[in-house]
Amino acid sequence: TTAERFEPRPLPGGDAVAFVQRSARSVTYRHQARVVLHASAADIASRHRWLSDDLEPLGDDRCAYETSDDSLEWLALRIASLGVDFEIVGPPELADWCLRVAARFERAA
Repeated sequence: TTAERFEPRPLPGGDAVAFVQRSARSVTYRHQARVVLHASAADIASRHRWLSDDLEPLGDDRCAYETSDDSLEWLALRIASLGVDFEIVGPPELADWCLRVAARFERAA
């Protein structure tokens, strides 16, 4: 144990999960991406609950997803990991990274 003690303070907003989610959303990343997923927002949210606030319904079988990261490669992998077809709205550089990642997977197969 440590001799240092601290005085507990109330959680901002009273909810730890909401506080962490708000804090994570306030981080600014180098790249912002928008894609159209070929699945409903409800379907994606049911399989990936942490994405529900980042989805915009576009009809019965499509939704927009906005995400960001400092790495275009991580963005490409994150979007691909959702397991549905998608269209890249932007940025254009993300399409280049998707092609690179696809070629890497093709060589590995």
